[in-house]
Amino acid sequence: MSTEHAIIDGFTTLKFVYEWSKVSKMGIKIHSDKINCFTFDDFGTIFPPTSDNRLSKIVNDDHDFAEMVARRALINVYRRKNNGRLRPCLLTVPVNLRDKIDFPRYKNSFGNFAIEVPVKFIPGETGMELQDILLLLKDVIQKTNTSFEKSSDDIYTLASKFHEEILEWEENEQVDVCMASSLCGFPINEADFGWGKPCLTSLGLRSSDMFWLYDTECGTGIVVPAELKKDYMEMFGCDKEFFIQSKI
Repeated sequence: MSTEHAIIDGFTTLKFVYEWSKVSKMGIKIHSDKINCFTFDDFGTIFPPTSDNRLSKIVNDDHDFAEMVARRALINVYRRKNNGRLRPCLLTVPVNLRDKIDFPRYKNSFGNFAIEVPVKFIPGETGMELQDILLLLKDVIQKTNTSFEKSSDDIYTLASKFHEEILEWEENEQVDVCMASSLCGFPINEADFGWGKPCLTSLGLRSSDMFWLYDTECGTGIVVPAELKKDYMEMFGCDKEFFIQSKI
């Protein structure tokens, strides 16, 4: 299945795959001869099992670890090596508007109904401790939710305002830009097409600096893939706190 993010968001994609897996597993008995259903009968021969253990991912049993990695990723982007100076940083966070708009028809709407919210880190104004960053994220998202709840009739204007604000910061060469996205709570690991739930999940690659959060298969931890510039990623290797609290 191939999709364009401009017309379909994570909610729609994962909801569709989850419902598709249920139909595939249970089967379609009514007019099944008229429906061309994709099957996975030969899936094992197309993708044979492998014992390659070189693949690794960051997993921890505690949700607190995800916050630590998020903070470290932000600081790596936030801090430049130019004489130790700090630069302004823009973090964009996607927000699902379906539960924020007071229109029932939007609750399970199909398509792209999410916006990117700008979170700004300014040297000398933004605290660098974990609690400072988390409080800033929480405050920005809460204010965004409130704004859309009060302006259900003018969604486009509000969305355009955020978009223009992000573009203005992205065009500034003195600003570092990073994106974060949380898929925690989505039924990623519940999609069972008939041969069991997935044992490995990958969200692909992005050209921009980004990190994700999504649930582990067991549901007790969080996976945090991070795709940052090489010099930013190397900072993880020098962080003792990171290796103490993580599983590679």
